[in-house]
Amino acid sequence: MRTNKETPHRSELDEMLLELTDRIAPGCCLIATPFLKIKDDPMFARSVVLITDHDPLEGAMGLILNRPARQSFQEIFPDAHTFLNIEAPVVVGGPVEQVVGYSLITVNDEFDAVETLPSSFLQVSPGVYRSHPDEVFKSQEEGLISDDQVRYFCGASGWEKNQLESELEHGAWILISGLAHRCMQWEVKDVWRNSLRCLPDPVFQLWSMLPHYPEHN
Repeated sequence: MRTNKETPHRSELDEMLLELTDRIAPGCCLIATPFLKIKDDPMFARSVVLITDHDPLEGAMGLILNRPARQSFQEIFPDAHTFLNIEAPVVVGGPVEQVVGYSLITVNDEFDAVETLPSSFLQVSPGVYRSHPDEVFKSQEEGLISDDQVRYFCGASGWEKNQLESELEHGAWILISGLAHRCMQWEVKDVWRNSLRCLPDPVFQLWSMLPHYPEHN
């Protein structure tokens, strides 16, 4: 349920301060480092994951933002046959429940969002909301949101209790807040490199230029 707390205007969303953090929370993003073991987790290599849920006693859930699906929108969402004009990108959100659909919606003005988005749309991060795909289909048909505001997902990513914390301790991920809205503005293929380039440390800039399989060079 959305609250009545003050939310940022568009300019604030575009210029939100990025902050490295050690606190896992919904709305934070995980950026895969070159040290993530690709052989163990090939889907997560060079990935950026938006955390959507976290409970210290149960674990975490999230959606990969930059792994394009091979199937078409119609193949993944066959029940949306009345919305065949939808051209929003479909992304593989992770290896869990790949037959289940998810969706994220971006807005550039939170005040307009309160007026136009249905109450079933839940805020994940400033400027980024989630809802069931059926609700998003309906909103698109009614003209409340456009294709370029939506990203659809098949599957999700999940971590058991303390699993993600352990991966962070071993250097598999960079945990950062304030990045989600920017990620949703970029082309899917550019999300990982652009995310690293947003960070001030020169090491991250170097990582963004590494070839996909540096051990082959």
